[in-house]
Amino acid sequence: MRDPLRFEALFGDQGASALTPVGPVCPPQKRPGSTFIDAIVGLCLRLAMAIGLFLWVRQNAMALYQWTDLGLWIAPQEGFVQALSYWFGLFDPAFMASGVLLIAQGLVVSLALGVFVRLSGLMILVSSLVYAALILPEAWSSAIIYGALGLYLTLRGGGPVGLDWILLRLSRLSSEH
Repeated sequence: MRDPLRFEALFGDQGASALTPVGPVCPPQKRPGSTFIDAIVGLCLRLAMAIGLFLWVRQNAMALYQWTDLGLWIAPQEGFVQALSYWFGLFDPAFMASGVLLIAQGLVVSLALGVFVRLSGLMILVSSLVYAALILPEAWSSAIIYGALGLYLTLRGGGPVGLDWILLRLSRLSSEH
């Protein structure tokens, strides 16, 4: 309970406006996604998913004889092309397999560098749902794990250890001046 006489003695005619802070709160509150825990969790999730996707791409792409031959990075193996022709028979399966491998390689680079992490997380979430529903329902447990990780990255981002967060902070600093 507030004592009106004591309140009047302390604050005088200022009334309730004396209780509301004027100016910035010191110290400033942490923004969601910018804590040390977010940095560790975001970096670990991004790197784990990037490694998993990289290994999946290398498993479904042709063997690399030279790392500089960029065509072999997205050249699909025959079994992957046949699987895509079974699942999605309306399109050219070789072209579609190369496109899937190219998109997956882009996701690997995106997650490793921390660029477009929320969009990458959304793509992983949707692709894991499609995988569990249409392609291999028996592998629902791994699809749930990848979907949950994609959902986390979609909602929280990659944390402060990534180019997205750094570019966002730089754009805010430049717009304040």
